[in-house]
Amino acid sequence: MSGGACPPDAVIAAFVSGELSEGLEHEHISGCDRCGERVEEMRADLEFLGRVRRLVTPHLAPAGAPRVAGYTVQDEVSSGTQGVVYRAVQDSTSRPVAIKTMRTGQQGREGRYRAQREVEIIARLDHPGIVRVYESRELSDGRLAVIMEYVDGVTLDAWHPEGNPEEQRARLLEVFERICLAVHHAHLNGVIHRDLKPENIVVDGSGRPVILDFGIARFGDAIATRTGEFAGTPAYASPEQAAGKPDEVDALTDVYSLGVILYRIVCGELPYALDGSIFDMVRVIQEVEPVRPRLRDPSLPLDLEAIMLRALRKERFARYQSAASLARDIQRFRSGMPVEARSGSGWYLLRKAVLVNRRRLLLSSVAGVLLLTMGAVVVISLAGVASAARREQAERESARQQRIRTQAVTEILRDVLPVGLPTDPGTWGTLNTGFRRLHQRLETGVFADSPELDLEIRRLWGDVYTDLGSGRVTDMVEYAELSLRNGMIRLRQKYGDVDHPEMASTMHQLAGVLLVRGRVEEAESVISRAARMREVLFGADAPETADSLALHARILAAAGRLPEALAKADRALAIFEAEPSGEGSLSIAAMMALKAHLALLQGDGEAAEPMIREALRVRMQRLSPDDTDLLESITQVAQLARVAPDCTLVERIREAWQLTGRGTGFADELLHDVATLRVPDPSSGARRVETGRTRALERLLRIYEVILGPEAPALVGVLMAEAQAAEFEFLMPERIEASSRAADLLAKRFGENDLSVLNCVDVAASIEAYAGRPVQAVVLGQRADRIWQTLPDDAVDPLLRINSQRKLAWYLDMSGRHEEAAALYRNALDGFGGMLEPDHYLMSLTRAGLAKALAESGNLAEADSLSARAEVAVRDLARVPPDTRAHIEFVRGHILVLRGEMEAARPMLESAWAHFYAVSGPTLPWKGVLMADLVGACEATGDVEAAAKWRAEVSAFREYSHADAAER
Repeated sequence: MSGGACPPDAVIAAFVSGELSEGLEHEHISGCDRCGERVEEMRADLEFLGRVRRLVTPHLAPAGAPRVAGYTVQDEVSSGTQGVVYRAVQDSTSRPVAIKTMRTGQQGREGRYRAQREVEIIARLDHPGIVRVYESRELSDGRLAVIMEYVDGVTLDAWHPEGNPEEQRARLLEVFERICLAVHHAHLNGVIHRDLKPENIVVDGSGRPVILDFGIARFGDAIATRTGEFAGTPAYASPEQAAGKPDEVDALTDVYSLGVILYRIVCGELPYALDGSIFDMVRVIQEVEPVRPRLRDPSLPLDLEAIMLRALRKERFARYQSAASLARDIQRFRSGMPVEARSGSGWYLLRKAVLVNRRRLLLSSVAGVLLLTMGAVVVISLAGVASAARREQAERESARQQRIRTQAVTEILRDVLPVGLPTDPGTWGTLNTGFRRLHQRLETGVFADSPELDLEIRRLWGDVYTDLGSGRVTDMVEYAELSLRNGMIRLRQKYGDVDHPEMASTMHQLAGVLLVRGRVEEAESVISRAARMREVLFGADAPETADSLALHARILAAAGRLPEALAKADRALAIFEAEPSGEGSLSIAAMMALKAHLALLQGDGEAAEPMIREALRVRMQRLSPDDTDLLESITQVAQLARVAPDCTLVERIREAWQLTGRGTGFADELLHDVATLRVPDPSSGARRVETGRTRALERLLRIYEVILGPEAPALVGVLMAEAQAAEFEFLMPERIEASSRAADLLAKRFGENDLSVLNCVDVAASIEAYAGRPVQAVVLGQRADRIWQTLPDDAVDPLLRINSQRKLAWYLDMSGRHEEAAALYRNALDGFGGMLEPDHYLMSLTRAGLAKALAESGNLAEADSLSARAEVAVRDLARVPPDTRAHIEFVRGHILVLRGEMEAARPMLESAWAHFYAVSGPTLPWKGVLMADLVGACEATGDVEAAAKWRAEVSAFREYSHADAAER
């Protein structure tokens, strides 16, 4: 018998369950006769309890099962390292559900984050092939319980369809195709699974596959693991995943995992042997080619084998480029059509064509068959030529799409980066830090594993300052120049000092950056070589050559070499105009503007006028109203007014702009408005800022009408810009008029119920409410609601549709229609309840709105309960919009005032004032109610001085509202 005191029962229980770690207590129990007897007694007791539990299983939850209000847990379904899944029934609906909880050891911050993220990820996905999440709860012990769809079925690796082997394979492939489409749906919503395997896929009794367990999935570019870490199951991991490179893990990783799954369910085993240590497994996954499927099963068709091997390519670019492409090839195989995985073979395509059209060929005459046979070589040769032509066409199209994507990103960056030096120190510091950080990442090899990405970032950075932009902050491009020069060094190391497309592109960007930095002679030397290189590589009439010619023309103009600049501009313009998409191109407009600039420098207004007009027309159609290039064209109109004050274009714009001056006077007024439009709107609308932008945009709108016509779609951009400027200048009538007219223009072009119309109507309704015109807000809110009702359910975001109803309820309550508002608020609460957590801030905002409507209808008891819950729910939430928090506090304070609880009401109302209402618009009706409530609260609490202050505020508010109404 071992010495020492015997341990308590809790330690004996841990020993029996196997949870007691090795140590003195474990050693004592193993050698102690008395403790041995206690162990046997406890085991007997547990066995007895187990028998009792089995007798009452329908009525008793399993040991350790969570207690979740509203649900009855029935039994344990599965248990893994991360958590346990139970089968349960929702008491109110008798609906079967699954409840997933973390294990006790997984309750730490990382485990909880993983569980919460899984809920967030699956909630974004709505597809029959992906498990649905209903809600999540926090248990009394701090664990997270996730209530989700219960799928009654078996895992994919245990599912065996009925029929002969060929029928079984057909059913497996049908289910696999549906799995691929579910994965593709996740990818379209920015979700990468990263742990696809048969054990994470359940097939129900109807043959519907459902993907489970998104515990290590991630959104888009949000890297959830550190470099060198591994996330996933080794047997189904891709080479890049096994290597621990999270920045390379994307949708193509899931495609590879799908390839392993397909191999496993068709061949019955994995594509390669995974034995030994994890390091050995990683080496195999990265280097060893899969065993050819037909060596595993000689009966497999070649097409199916090709599909598997295509999905399992080590090189990411060589795999199917989406899960949908893999699904499509499976569908083609099942239909007997040629599969993409073998599309490179002319004999294969011919044979498939014969098989697909077998019936038609059997009806042909013998002579026809002989003719086909005699001409086989010719047919195959022609097919090869056609295939090569198609491939060449596809490559050209791919290159064109890449150019479009690059241009799209560049346009986004052009709008984000400032035109002039930022006046706000915070903005300057943020931008400078960001550029410095990007430069350091480039030059310290962060993108070294992907040289194409490295170079594309460098060129894109320069692109912002090169092709169409002007006046960008020169301080900001220092890093761009350094990165481009270092990129050229890397290119020379890779290709040598030879003509190469990447070298030409990088030199082109460098020349543009040098031009922006004012080093014209150096820029001209670099662009000369880039243009020559592109002409050799792509041809004299290629778009790339035209881009360099256009930049060369700009550089020559900056150097004062006008005839040479004009010659280059003419050559570039001819190429741009010859392109299929040339009409209306911004490149054409840029060359027109450059040629107009050269003509103006020589005092030739007659030659400049048509080019200014055309550049202005195109830029109005394609650019935002405060874009630097559009403002350059307006500036050229001012310059034209000085050179040719009586020309037609100047007269028309002078009349539209409604400016009285002529010649230099008119030009000065025009340039003043251009300078106004170059200054962006303030970053916050907390205070009224008289920038003059609203009036300048009104005048610009009249030019748009003259140049493009009164109903041109481009007018919408100016109107919305005017509405935004009017918001910051507190010009509510102008804001309302601009938004409403934009909605009408869009309705004429796209129809009354188009989504673009909805956006404008929604903005206009909100403006009307804030302007103290709730009746008009209701009309517009009802129009927005009608548009939502006409849209098909599968095309609508239900959250946005319900939120539209909530806003309409807000307008109704503001206009005195409290009962109608309450009914809509209740509908919104029910709708939100199926999508949001019970105390999500939108739920709390809706409860507050309902409370306000009920209070005004006399139902103070329910209003008090709802407003109290709403205020408590948002009190400690960090990410609640200030106006939302303030409105909830205002409603709570208002209801306390109505209940006569003035001491409790005052701090709530003051907090609402501080959070938002102090800086809200001067005509918002709730602002007047809040200040009146504060008068009453201060008087009731004996603070005469504060009451007098708020009474003065109320008087000023009413005076302003009356004056505003009279002005309208």
